[in-house]
Amino acid sequence: MELFRISIFGFRIFGFDDDCSRCTPSGNPDGLLFALVALGLTIIFGMMDIVNFAHGEFLMIGMYTTYWTSLLLHMDPLITLPASAIVGMLLGLASYYWLVKYLLRGPMIAQLSGPLD
Repeated sequence: MELFRISIFGFRIFGFDDDCSRCTPSGNPDGLLFALVALGLTIIFGMMDIVNFAHGEFLMIGMYTTYWTSLLLHMDPLITLPASAIVGMLLGLASYYWLVKYLLRGPMIAQLSGPLD
């Protein structure tokens, strides 16, 4: 470990260069992904009054759609995001009309255990 010195706004800060300083930039995308999942769960629960435990599966299908379309079409992943959005939208509409719509009419235990399947 090497001692390093940083001056921020005239204050000298001393510390050691260790693995934590390298882990922080690589951990930021993971934290942003968790925040995105939490935001999606909150919006779904607030709008539909149902706890969607399958939210992670929808997220992974969108990620795999982006990965495979960018890999097979040799394009930038940012360009393939509309395809992922369309696949996610179609999957969400299908799951709503074929599953969630009927679960909302049933008892609360069906609403809680239905999205687990």
